[in-house]
Amino acid sequence: MTTVINPGLTAGLGARAQSGAPRVVRRLVALVIALVVWQLASLWLGAATLPGLASCLTALGNLLTERELWQAAGDTMATTLLGLAISVVVAVPLGAMIGSIRFADRSSHIVIDVLRTIPPVTLLPLALLLYGPTLQMALVLVIYGSFWPLLIHGIYAVREVDPVQRDVAVSFGLPITLRWRKLLLPSILPMVIVGIRISATIALLLAVTSELIAGAPGIGERITAAQNANRVDDAYAYIICAALLGVATNAVMRLIERRVISWHPSVRANQIGAAG
Repeated sequence: MTTVINPGLTAGLGARAQSGAPRVVRRLVALVIALVVWQLASLWLGAATLPGLASCLTALGNLLTERELWQAAGDTMATTLLGLAISVVVAVPLGAMIGSIRFADRSSHIVIDVLRTIPPVTLLPLALLLYGPTLQMALVLVIYGSFWPLLIHGIYAVREVDPVQRDVAVSFGLPITLRWRKLLLPSILPMVIVGIRISATIALLLAVTSELIAGAPGIGERITAAQNANRVDDAYAYIICAALLGVATNAVMRLIERRVISWHPSVRANQIGAAG
């Protein structure tokens, strides 16, 4: 039996394999440029203001062997994930309910627009007065900041459901639980997942901000402590750790997005683009 190989398919796979290398090279070049700029800025500003890359990496390596760094990173991620989880549980169902009820959508529009424009940091003095530099204080900022993107995505996700499909489901008398499970949930899930990914980054930023300004336990509080002790290398090492937490959080959320909604055209298009 003779096996016939499609030349077009072979060429396409070869092109994808060849294009993968330049993509990695471009990212490495961008990283190298950023590190060179950092080193040049350190030479210009002075090590007292911006330590060199080698000094920061050495400090980070020393901190990795100590419990203090891991405890601070754990506190920051605990605040981030707990605040995000509370926001998801409250905002997503509320947004879906508002989006599915026309009167609620129209009547709450102005209130939502006003409240979501209030910077979460403005709540910091009140939260600090009520709870002090604690986890509860940080959660106030994290929940408030991550709540609104989730609520907005929940509202707009329900709006994007095909009205024809919804009317057909109602006409056939499908139970509301079946309509949610088979029609509404698959339709709103992609936009909700995107909202969770955006809110996860916001939650991490606000967690570090509350620690940095108000002294809640975590990476931000360790940055302030290192600055006050004139340990500039350690301060920038903690900043690098916070950046790595952000990168890891975004990577995990993208992985969850690809797993949960792998069937969605946007995810499949991204996968094809990444392969190509």
